[in-house]
Amino acid sequence: MKPELTLIAAVDENLLLATAQGIPWKLPDDVAHFRAYCAGKWLLLGRHTYEDMTGWFKPDQHPLVLTSTCGYEPNPGRGVASVPQALALAEAEGQEELVCIGGGQVFATALPHATRLVITHIKHIFEPGDQPVYFPPISADAWREERRLDHAVDDRHAWPFTFVEYVPRVEEQPEV
Repeated sequence: MKPELTLIAAVDENLLLATAQGIPWKLPDDVAHFRAYCAGKWLLLGRHTYEDMTGWFKPDQHPLVLTSTCGYEPNPGRGVASVPQALALAEAEGQEELVCIGGGQVFATALPHATRLVITHIKHIFEPGDQPVYFPPISADAWREERRLDHAVDDRHAWPFTFVEYVPRVEEQPEV
């Protein structure tokens, strides 16, 4: 059975993911949520994101690095040339889910294949700075909220945020 493709990301109100200087916020509960969601799963990510995350991957995770560089073989992980190739590899290994963790170009490439979005919406607009990276627009015509959990400002979190899970919006068929 074809695995689900989930995109997981944290974004500000303008869908900013990061800048050349990195992620402009520190939200420990979002990091814990991200790590927990990705635990034990196959991951799809771009080469730059992979290289930025060196040392982050656990032995039970299997990164698939989407790259146009021929012969690129990450360690740990495996290079792939397309989202369909990544899904086929995950399916061949009996995986129920492949989790896309970025960056921006990989999210844009993967979105048409996605079956779930797990998005942390930060209630703030950050300065985009140099080389901003954005998540693609989430169309209300294509996606509907399935779950939502609000998180208030506290002593560890300077901005409020909301965890939202989206699923594809399915057109209801009229009864015949």
